[in-house]
Amino acid sequence: YITNESPKIENCVISDNGNYGIYINNGTPIISNNTFSENNGYDVYYNACTGGSVSGNIFEHGLYVNSGTIGSISSNTFNYDESFPLRLPAGNVGEVLASSTFSGVSPETILEVVAGTITKDSVWPNDFTYEITGNIKVAGKDGDDEVTTLTIKPGTVLKFNNNCNLIIGNRYNSYD
Repeated sequence: YITNESPKIENCVISDNGNYGIYINNGTPIISNNTFSENNGYDVYYNACTGGSVSGNIFEHGLYVNSGTIGSISSNTFNYDESFPLRLPAGNVGEVLASSTFSGVSPETILEVVAGTITKDSVWPNDFTYEITGNIKVAGKDGDDEVTTLTIKPGTVLKFNNNCNLIIGNRYNSYD
């Protein structure tokens, strides 16, 4: 359990915990090159965090971001378990999908997307069903064209919870 701290957790085997492998509350740790297995809850659970990084890890019971954002999530391996769907802030989804490896997924596999702003060009492939649990905004000036673009591949399923929206641009600031 990490609260209000920012440790480096590197090159560890984190397994057989009665609940979460690592629980972070208001911290910004660097979690890299670890192997997670046989934990009874999610391998890593973030609550109210901003920053930090998660890279080069092997996950069995996924990554859950309750609120906040993670600075960078990249180059991880997710051995997907339907009981522990990946849950990410909208702004991290594209980076994770572009840089990580997944096993055990199908177009019916749920990827939970929490509220946030997508500020970097992102592609959401049809490898998952995206369950949108909060307002998502696409805004910013990324890429050569200086327009942040969210590309949703043909056949991709997005399921929006009640009162959740996909907002393109900065016009509707009341949804922030």
